[in-house]
Amino acid sequence: MNPATCVYPRNYPLSSSVYTGLCNSSIVLPKNYTGETPTYLVAPEGTWWACTTGITPCIFSPALQHPTNPGLCILTHILPQVYYYSGEGGREHLNLEPKRVRRAPILVPLLMGIGLAGSTAVGTAALATGHQNYKELSKQIDKDLSTLEKSVSQLEDSLSSLAEVVLQNRRGLDLLFLKQGGLCLALRETCCFYTNHSGVIRESLSQLRKRLADREEARRAEGNWYENLFSWSPWLTTLLSALAGPVIILLLGLIFGPCIARCLLNFIQSRIQVVKLMVLHTQYTRILKERAESKI
Repeated sequence: MNPATCVYPRNYPLSSSVYTGLCNSSIVLPKNYTGETPTYLVAPEGTWWACTTGITPCIFSPALQHPTNPGLCILTHILPQVYYYSGEGGREHLNLEPKRVRRAPILVPLLMGIGLAGSTAVGTAALATGHQNYKELSKQIDKDLSTLEKSVSQLEDSLSSLAEVVLQNRRGLDLLFLKQGGLCLALRETCCFYTNHSGVIRESLSQLRKRLADREEARRAEGNWYENLFSWSPWLTTLLSALAGPVIILLLGLIFGPCIARCLLNFIQSRIQVVKLMVLHTQYTRILKERAESKI
């Protein structure tokens, strides 16, 4: 048999069928099956029977000889529908593929966006409380980013494991449907191929870990002993802040108090001396007047 050979019963209306132009040769089955013809018609290697009821490697003769619904089978070569895309055109096609929207990696940026929003909202209200609170906020954000990085890393590992399982199942199904030409031919669908972008995720997580480590080293390098003293305990910071004012005033009083007291005493003594001189001058003037009056 050659390709485009049609097999149909006598009661099949070939002249009015849409498949009339596809038949290069024909095998007409008798109207009433008597068992003289082969029960099964097997397609040669590399070919298939494309029937009105589906694709099959062999056909059962009486199945085509239905009294009210006769069938037609055409011997064909089936080639898989494979599209080849290269460069930017291939990437654009994959991005526009509707089925790609439901892929699991979409969860990665979604979870990262939710985690970053929650981490930033934790300490936004503390930005105006000073340099120390800013450092605490920075540490908290880095801690949340580190936790998020671990979660995304575990999610990436789970996704890679799931992809390995799916690919293993795909290979098993291809072997199972090897006689039918593979899983895609058996399903009569376009073959889908898995593209692994987990390397980009690993590289991004590696850069995030490096930036977190660099910021931690920078915080340790810029911190001095005074800042470390105040970062030990909150109650120590409150106590020192409350005692700082009185202690400073006391120290200033001890340093400048004697000088101020000496200057004040000298000023008072000078005023007293002036008053004494004024009293003596008044008394002496009165005595002189009395003597002058007595002589007259």
